[in-house]
Amino acid sequence: MKVIGVIAPIMAFAIIGISIITMVIKANRFKKTIRDTIQTKKTIEETITAKAKAQLEEALKENQNLTCEYCGTACNKDEKKCSSCGSTLKR
Repeated sequence: MKVIGVIAPIMAFAIIGISIITMVIKANRFKKTIRDTIQTKKTIEETITAKAKAQLEEALKENQNLTCEYCGTACNKDEKKCSSCGSTLKR
């Protein structure tokens, strides 16, 4: 009976210790998962932002007006001659 009285508290402390260590390990893994998820989200946002900027810049390039080199009037890119002075627009 004395052996059980000595072993029981030791086993209880061992089980509690193992449980605490297990919880700490799981908490650290969970934190790492959260960090990885946040980093992935940031990477996705940066990629989407970069692509959106590139598309916007391309759209702006396509819709730019031409400026007459003689009189400086802004002309539509589809026009062949300046609406102000009549000179041929260069692309």
